Parts: sequence; C-alpha cells; structure tokens
Amino acid sequence: MARELQSVALRARARGAITVAVAALQRSAELSERPAERGRRLLHAAELAFELGRADLVAALLGQVEPPHLGAAERAGLTWLREMLEEEPAAGAPRVVELLETAERGEAAGDRALALNIVRAAAVRCWWADPGWEVRARVVAAAERLAEGPGDPRLLAVLGLAAPAERGADVIERLAEVGAAEAPGADAAISRLRGQAATAAGAFDLSVRFFAASIAELRAQGRLGLLAQTLVSQAYATVHGAEWTVATLAAEEAERLARETGQPRWVAAAQTALALLAGLRGEQRRALALAAEAERTVLSLGNRFGLALLQHARGVIALSSDRHAEAYAHLRRVFDPADPVHHPFVRCWLIGDLAEAAIGAGQRDGASAAVRELEKVAERTPAPILHIGLRHARALLAEDDAAEPHYREALDADLTAWPVARARLLLAYGNWLRRRRRTVEARTPLRLACEAFDALGLPPWGERARRALRAAGEATVRRDPPTSERLTAQELQIARLAADGLSNREIGQMLYLSHRTVGTHLYRLFPKLGITSRAQLRDALGPPAPGPGGAGGREDSARQETQAYPHDRPFPHERKTRR
Repeated sequence: MARELQSVALRARARGAITVAVAALQRSAELSERPAERGRRLLHAAELAFELGRADLVAALLGQVEPPHLGAAERAGLTWLREMLEEEPAAGAPRVVELLETAERGEAAGDRALALNIVRAAAVRCWWADPGWEVRARVVAAAERLAEGPGDPRLLAVLGLAAPAERGADVIERLAEVGAAEAPGADAAISRLRGQAATAAGAFDLSVRFFAASIAELRAQGRLGLLAQTLVSQAYATVHGAEWTVATLAAEEAERLARETGQPRWVAAAQTALALLAGLRGEQRRALALAAEAERTVLSLGNRFGLALLQHARGVIALSSDRHAEAYAHLRRVFDPADPVHHPFVRCWLIGDLAEAAIGAGQRDGASAAVRELEKVAERTPAPILHIGLRHARALLAEDDAAEPHYREALDADLTAWPVARARLLLAYGNWLRRRRRTVEARTPLRLACEAFDALGLPPWGERARRALRAAGEATVRRDPPTSERLTAQELQIARLAADGLSNREIGQMLYLSHRTVGTHLYRLFPKLGITSRAQLRDALGPPAPGPGGAGGREDSARQETQAYPHDRPFPHERKTRR
C-alpha cells in the first residue's frame, strides 16, 4: 500500500496536482515499514510542500525524519531542504563551502540531480553576499561537473548567480537561443530557473518572458511558495520595461502570498519593489512607508542584497522629487565596499541613476569613478542593463562641449525593450540641447520624453519634461489619463477578468481570493469607471495591450511613443546638416 501511494504521488506530481501528491506521500510514509523508506518519502513530501508555500508543513515533515536511518544521499537532501527554509542569508563563505561539501557527498551517493540542486543553493548565497571569486569559482566548477550539458537551466542559474560578470556572456547567449521558443505550458521550474539566470546576468528583457511562462504554470498548480518568489522576480524584471501594471500586480500579489506562506524575506522584497514603483510614480509618502516596513525585516535577516535593493529604491524615490543630494547619498552606498549595503552586482543596475543624482548634487567626480570601475566589468559581460546605464552615465557626466557623441551613442542603441531608460535619456538630451541654446532642436526629444512619461504613468518625470518643453518655447497640454488608470492594479486585473466573462468565483480561484473579496472590488470599481454593470466593463476599460499579462493600454502606447523616433533616425539638426 505504501508503494502504491507513492506511485499515486508521482502521477499526481506529473499532472501538477501537488496537494494530492503531498497527501499521498504523507500517508505512504505513515505506512512504510522500513525507517529509510519512511525518511525518503517524508523528504519528498517536504520538498513538494515547500513548493506549495507550506513552511509549517515542511517543518513538521522534517521533524519526523530520523537522520540516523537515512543514507548519504538522503542526509544531503535533508540539508538541502533545511537550506530552502533558511531565511538567514548572512552566513557568508563558510556556509557556501559547507554546501559544496554536502553536494559532494550527494554526488558520491549517486544522486547528481540533488547535488546540483545543493550547488544551486550555494550559488544563491553567493548572490546574497559575495564570498569572493575563489569560492564562487568552486561553485561554478561544481555546477559544470554535475550539469547535463551547457544548456542545463540549473547550470545557467548557477552561472548567473555565482559569476554574473565572468560568465554572463555564456548565460545570455544560451538563453537568447531559447527565448523565442519558450511557450506557455513550459515546465514551471525550468522557466523559473531561466528567468533567474537572465535577471542575474542583467538581461531583464529576456527574463520577462521566462517568468511569465513560469507564473502561469505555478498558478495553475497552486504552488504558492514558488509563485510568490517568482512574482517578486517578475516585478523587478518588468519595472525596467513598459508593463507597469504587470509589475505592480506582481509585487502586490507576491506580498500577499509571501505573507500567507510564511516567507518574510520575500514579503520584504515585494515591499521594496512596490516602494520603487511608487517612488517612480511620485507617490512619496507611500513609497517611504513601504521602504521603512521592508527595512525592518531586511535588517533583522542581515540580507545585503535586500539592503542594496532598498538603497536603490530610496535613491529613486529621492531622485523623482529632485532631491539629488539625498538620492546620491543613498545610491553611492551600494558602490562602497566598506558599507554594509555594498553589492557588487546590484550596483550594475543603478549606475545611470547614480550619475543623474551626482549631476544635481555636484558629485560628478564620485560618479565618474564609479563609471570607471564598472567599465572594467562591462569588458567581461554584455549585460544589457549595465551597458545601457553606462552609456547614459557617460553622456550625463561628460563636459557640455563633448557630450553630444555620448548622447548619440546612447540613443542609437536599441532600447525597444527599455522604454523608461529611453524616455529618461531623451529628457537628458533635450535639456543638454537647451543648455547649448539649440532650443528648436531640443523640442523633439523633449516632446517624445513628455509623451512617453505620460504613457508610462510617471507623473514626476512627465512634469519635468513638460517644464523643459515649455522652456524650449513649445506649449504643452497635460494628458488626461484614461478611465482605466483610476483603478488600482488589482482592481484593473479583476475588472479585465470580469470583462472576459469570468464569474466572481472563477476570478477568486485564479487569484487565490475569496469570491466575496472579488465582489467587493467590483463594487468599488464600478463608480470609478462610471458604470453600473459587468456588461459595460469591456467598453469602459478599452482593449488590453498585447504582451505579458495583458497589462492594459498604457504600456502599449508607451512602446509606440518611445519608438516614434527610431534609434536609427536622425534628429532635426542632423537632417539639416546632411542636406
């Protein structure tokens, strides 16, 4: 009977019925006659319970395991599962080395898959707090020895997390080959690993599609623990693009699910993402409150990666309100190896923000030094977010009479997948043209920047571009937001599902909300849209935008407007010169 129940669990796992699989394995363990078999089944049940987000159940199952009765592979598996539950990331190099030794024992016992999973856990710790290249090189070597081939998604995740600069080119090249072929219905775990690898390597444009595929499967299977983590990753991947509603929805749902599944580190990560989004939108009070709440958790865990993300969020919050000195103080800490929030990889994400803050704060020399440091890193990796940020920083930091080639280089790059970066670059270029008294030429980039910021829903930046455009002699009219922008991200998500004909109960099942909560949201959003029935929702919302998540019209218009001036088309003054 125990063996039959184990078979039931395997079949249930294969079709995505994780809850059924856990229940079958629990009962199988209870009926097991041999302690070793009982331990193996409890470990398998605990692994699946973790995917469901049942930390309490995982702890209870592991508490029933008797280590003396386990073989070498099972003991390694027990260490791995305890590592998965670990919310204290500050152990540093000794813990990474300990995990590598555990992986070696698992490999010696014949379980290479488990050994590679343990190496991947070691790579995650390398990302949390850099143990130095010598230790990271050992992690990479172990993963390459254990992987099934150069395209193994577990290997790519390790390379991205443990050696993002040293091996980032390999990661991006292999993921780009997969990218377009990734389709809905792909294995959730594989898609998630690919997304994780792309993010660590700085290729957010690639990670978006992988996370979207993973989330669809995790949601369908009810694997809420992994779903919460992947939603946080999706939020950070999309914040650099145009899917702002997707980013906000992902972060809000991630915070709720992480609370429900007992994952405080991921609650804080979701709050940090929400603080960053609110800061970009000019919602200062909300952004600072979210950052403060996240900081309490992150400090208690000693998570340097989380602290670095918080400093980035705080820097952007200040930058959005023209508090350049404050923004520079926050961002510069991430670049200082002596500071507890220093993170060698996160700094690659925010060099453009640092340069912008430095100009307003009179700290050009400090930012220029940071650029020189990262240019050495850029020689080893094609990470898009790093190279985009460096081009932006060089243009901003150059002397006025030597800046134009740097602006041209930055604008000539293909920024189709990076509309926020392009809009900010257009604003900076337009302001530079105004300072050079080329006001007529400045109007085109400033107008495009204004339209893009409005379409993206970034009021502080849109108002900044609008002021500059008026100073260049062109009157502007403030864009009236569409009706759907009166809704919160979750209200918009529920409204679109209701407009597609789903019932309250079906929406609740999809979003893990009660049908009463769905009904309350609809009751509150109808007056905002000026309608009285579900039948009017489709017309009130307008057509959804294509792309990940069907986010809504704002993101699609942002793409169109930031691409309205293609990167290979000359600006007005160039056309005149060529004639």
